Amino acid sequence: MTDQNNTLEELVAQYESGVATLAKSELAEAFEARSKIEAQAEDLTSDQLKRVEKVDRALIAKSDKAIEAFDAAETPLASLREKTPRPADEWWWHLDVISPISDYFQAQPPTPTSQLLSWGFTALQVIVLIVALYLIGRNLGWFPTSTPTSAAASLSTPTPAATDTVVPGAFDF
Repeated sequence: MTDQNNTLEELVAQYESGVATLAKSELAEAFEARSKIEAQAEDLTSDQLKRVEKVDRALIAKSDKAIEAFDAAETPLASLREKTPRPADEWWWHLDVISPISDYFQAQPPTPTSQLLSWGFTALQVIVLIVALYLIGRNLGWFPTSTPTSAAASLSTPTPAATDTVVPGAFDF
C-alpha cells in the first residue's frame, strides 16, 4: 500500500510540475500522469485529491497556453489523441476542443435593463397563469356559482313567457 501511495505521490508531483511549466514534453507526461491518477482516484489521499483538483483548476485557467505549447511542437494535442484514443471523461486530453467552447459560452453579467425586462416578463407570465387557472377552475366548476334569491326570482318581467301553442296563421303564405 505504501508503494502505491508513493507512486500516486510521484504521479501527482509529475502532474503539478508539468502544468506549472507548460513545456510540451513535460505537459504530455503530465497528461499521462493525470490519466493514471484518474484510474487510481479511489486510492488518493484527501491531500492528494485537493492538490489534483487545484492543478486541474490551474490547467483550465491556462488552457490556451497549454494548447499553444502543444501546437508549437510537432505533435499537437489532436494528434496525440488520435494515436491513443482517450475517453471523454479524461477532459485534459480534449482541451483543444473544450477551450473554445467554454470561451464562447462564458456567462456575461446581466445588464440592469435586461434584468428589468426579465422581471417584467416573469410578472406577466405569472399574471397570465393566474388568469388561466381561474378560467379553467370556473369552467370546471371549482368555484361556487351564485343562485338567484327568491325575491329576484319572483319579479315579473315585461317579456311574455314562451308557450307551446302553435299559431296556424303564421305559416300561411
